Amino acid sequence: MKSRDKCGDCGAVVNKDDKGIQCELCELWFHASCQNILESQYQALVEDSKNDSPVLHWFCCYCNRSAVKILNGLMRMQQQIHDLQQEVQASGSRLNDIEAGKFTDNMSSAVGEIASKKVMESSQAVRRDVLDMEKRRMNAVIFGLSESGSGDPELERAMMLKLSQSC
Repeated sequence: MKSRDKCGDCGAVVNKDDKGIQCELCELWFHASCQNILESQYQALVEDSKNDSPVLHWFCCYCNRSAVKILNGLMRMQQQIHDLQQEVQASGSRLNDIEAGKFTDNMSSAVGEIASKKVMESSQAVRRDVLDMEKRRMNAVIFGLSESGSGDPELERAMMLKLSQSC
């Protein structure tokens, strides 16, 4: 404490002989009496501050609300960071498994579904080709002759018969 530090409440200088205490957040000095600190509380803070690792902390009445919010937010962020680290680690393990060729049940079933779909599509295409060839089995191709376009097989057969007789 400097001899010129003023109390954050009353504005009077907080001398070394006064019972003064510094807020750990805003770092302002206060008279213990200005912050309604009991003698026993003040003595406990003074004794604890002599330790290498003090366990008691003091915030002025102005910073106390903010300090609680900050500490709570910090605890939540630490938990979120921990959760994210676990998610990243799990994702890394799954990625390593995929790179190593290990398939999960979901991946195996997805590959199976895709393969089944491709086999089904191929068999349907072959079936269509076979039906199309069956339809054209009795067709005759005569170059230089336009199609009748009637769509009536009997009429087309009669025309073909007439054409073959004229040759």
